[in-house]
Amino acid sequence: MIAQSVRLWSGNNAGYVILRNGAQRVDFGKNEHKDLGSDPERGISVTFLKIY
Repeated sequence: MIAQSVRLWSGNNAGYVILRNGAQRVDFGKNEHKDLGSDPERGISVTFLKIY
């Protein structure tokens, strides 16, 4: 399944994202993987992630 505009939250190194249907594990490339710091309200929008 392909997700668009998925938000990655800081402090979650396991590769989980918050979706409308809950947390799902994702596989994302290193270009999309950013250090978001310690602020839980910060995030980045990424596209076309594999959702497991």
